[in-house]
Amino acid sequence: MKTQIKHFAIVSLSLVIFTSCTSFNKKKELVQVKDSEIFLMTYNLENLFDTKDDEGKNDEEFLPRSIKNTTYCQTLCFSRTSKRFRQECLDKDWSETIYKRKISRLVDVISRVNDGNGPDVLIAEEVENIHALKDLAAAMPQFNYKTVELIEGPDERGIDVGVISRLPMKSSMLHVVDFEKIKYSLKTQEQLTKERTAHLTKKDENSLPEFTLAREDVSDIKENYPTRGILQVELELPDGESLYVLGAHLPSQRSSTGYRRVVLEKLSQIKKELPEKALVFAAGDFNISAGEDAQKRLYGEQAARDWVISHKIGCKSCAGTYYYHRKREWSFFDVFLFEKELTNGQNEWQVDPNSIAVFNKSLYQFNRWGSPGRFGNGKHSTGVSDHWPLVAKLVRTPNAEQKEDSKENSKTSEEVTQ
Repeated sequence: MKTQIKHFAIVSLSLVIFTSCTSFNKKKELVQVKDSEIFLMTYNLENLFDTKDDEGKNDEEFLPRSIKNTTYCQTLCFSRTSKRFRQECLDKDWSETIYKRKISRLVDVISRVNDGNGPDVLIAEEVENIHALKDLAAAMPQFNYKTVELIEGPDERGIDVGVISRLPMKSSMLHVVDFEKIKYSLKTQEQLTKERTAHLTKKDENSLPEFTLAREDVSDIKENYPTRGILQVELELPDGESLYVLGAHLPSQRSSTGYRRVVLEKLSQIKKELPEKALVFAAGDFNISAGEDAQKRLYGEQAARDWVISHKIGCKSCAGTYYYHRKREWSFFDVFLFEKELTNGQNEWQVDPNSIAVFNKSLYQFNRWGSPGRFGNGKHSTGVSDHWPLVAKLVRTPNAEQKEDSKENSKTSEEVTQ
């Protein structure tokens, strides 16, 4: 792992040289969507807060000192149980200058993907409100973004998931996650065993899938606290077909595994409620560590039941998108979950596995150890987010049915020629 970190440090130094000599964001013409390719990006922006106080949200850490130096805000900062977060709340001066610096560095990263054209669809996590998301989109006018969507959820800290896209939006909604409701809707292991036995006895082909979440799997859920909702955005592809984007930000590692299991289950439920054969993918910060997945198989079993996981089909040489220094552990916190028809050739839109990659080509993305550099208080010369974004491409190819028609036409043509 030390060798790996040194390697990233060398890459970081190379990027400083590269970026100082490279012009990447001087396009005068507006970028247009390609008919046969959609570039995707999911990125945890690490606290994109504006400088205004949102009533009812715990955003006091991200306020200018002129507002923060009130008895009310000071009291809120002192009420934080974590010494680190309490001190950050008291010390941080989230001024307009710092806010603009944050936006500028995010733009530096986002502007470099897709050969300098920016993503066609950006799923952004840790955004305070629609105003902050619009400020980010407005700072990239050359990318011609038509959709900027964020629906406020119940998260007490005030962070939400947003979507920015060049594709026009057809509809949107927010799915609120109720942990206890989903927990008690699940069947027990005993009930599932009886159902499996009955299916086997009847030789029923519609038996239960190999992995089915049981109530015992989420027994660690003890309270129903408000969390980030799942943002569903329906976009219109160049061929007129709908593409459903499910933006998610699962509970952090401070919460037990059951909470992340419930959100994964909710994502699968939402997918099943969409129109038959709908093109859909989920993306975001799943907060599933490598160690947790190795032990509990959240990606390997639960998510894989209904989805194709991005780093399982691509990004083979990637270490991860998040580095936990205390454990010396890389993890894929940031992930795409693709509907299986987007990967099995059954639809004309397919994921290009070779396009799935961790993006880290901005000097702002690195800290001194060569891992993702936090923006923090914005006082350092580098640092933008404690996550590296993940990118992927959907490409439009003839589907299986069209290929068969093409073969038939070719065969008929040959017969006529002969």
